[in-house]
Amino acid sequence: TGSVGTTLYPLWRLSFNLEGSYLNENRSLGRVTVLTFFANDRILQGRAGVTVKIIDPLSFIGNYSYQQYKPKAGLFTRTNIADIGFKSSIPDIGLTAHLTYMLRKSYGGEAQGGLFGIREDFTDRIYAATDLNYVKYKKITNDNDWAISSITQAGFEVAQGLLIAAFFEFNRNDMFNRDIRGTLQLQYVFDSAKYN
Repeated sequence: TGSVGTTLYPLWRLSFNLEGSYLNENRSLGRVTVLTFFANDRILQGRAGVTVKIIDPLSFIGNYSYQQYKPKAGLFTRTNIADIGFKSSIPDIGLTAHLTYMLRKSYGGEAQGGLFGIREDFTDRIYAATDLNYVKYKKITNDNDWAISSITQAGFEVAQGLLIAAFFEFNRNDMFNRDIRGTLQLQYVFDSAKYN
């Protein structure tokens, strides 16, 4: 197993990211792992990405990933993952937003759709965000449908490292015609660097 990658900045407005991985495992030991559960042989992975800063708050982002593996004996298959989109960040007002088109094609089927997200940090301690994801898919099982998911959240840092947040989620897919959930989250993050 091994991975290698690099990021290049030929121009201040342009960056490239390249990564590659080789994964394998000794199957003679008879252990069940994530790798042996999904593949019967080695896995090859590669990824290329580009970011272009169009104007100061707006960037174009494109990514492509490739994977080759053997889901069962005698069958090598390929997975292609691509996404392109735009990302904007305006730190002065605490606003970030992104819009992405994505395509997934593999042994299990094909999916394509869009993702939109926006986040506002009103202060260092208060934020709100929403994400909307739509996807249309065709599965190898002939289970073809579309799905939508939206998550809206708001959070407040009560004390240093202590965050309370509320989430509202709506989902629609082939299993749930309407799935509505609410979550209240209490999270504490200890940062030892602040106490050195």
